[in-house]
Amino acid sequence: MKRPRTVRALLEYGVKIFEKARVSYGHGTTNALDEAAWLVLRALELPPGDVGPHLDRSLDAARFAAAKSA
Repeated sequence: MKRPRTVRALLEYGVKIFEKARVSYGHGTTNALDEAAWLVLRALELPPGDVGPHLDRSLDAARFAAAKSA
């Protein structure tokens, strides 16, 4: 089954990558989830803050790929 292209999927991807890389935080965020949320919202040009309302937003393939590589 193909995984949906959503903000939630980008967020999960970011958290996984940051946790695997054992990133250190302290310049505005304190954990992988907050860092990924900030970067995903920024890459998608969505307002910073609460990612919750955007989690299930569908993205076309090009926008999903661009945000994933940002």
